[in-house]
Amino acid sequence: PYARGERGGEGGGRESLSRQALKTNLFCGDFIEAAYPYMEKSKIINGSSYLAAGLSSEILLQRRVLSTAYLPLPLAIWISNDRLGMGMACGVSFVISMFGTCLAMFWN
Repeated sequence: PYARGERGGEGGGRESLSRQALKTNLFCGDFIEAAYPYMEKSKIINGSSYLAAGLSSEILLQRRVLSTAYLPLPLAIWISNDRLGMGMACGVSFVISMFGTCLAMFWN
């Protein structure tokens, strides 16, 4: 079976697979490994992802946040001992990664 859009049509397979990875992460937990092939193709995306991971980790460490990456995002925030800190870390990570991805798309 083909991913939606893989055999022509709406935007090609990469965008479709990206949407599938996003759904998997939001509803099933951490499956970042699905993004590695795309990250390696762009130094900007790769760099922004590592920057996002580093800054969000710093927030988690400074606020002593306890949670898990192996649950869906809303549930991981809900079970956290510091929901605000976990939400801030997730937000920082999202914004930096999204900015880097948009910048890489603009450059291409």
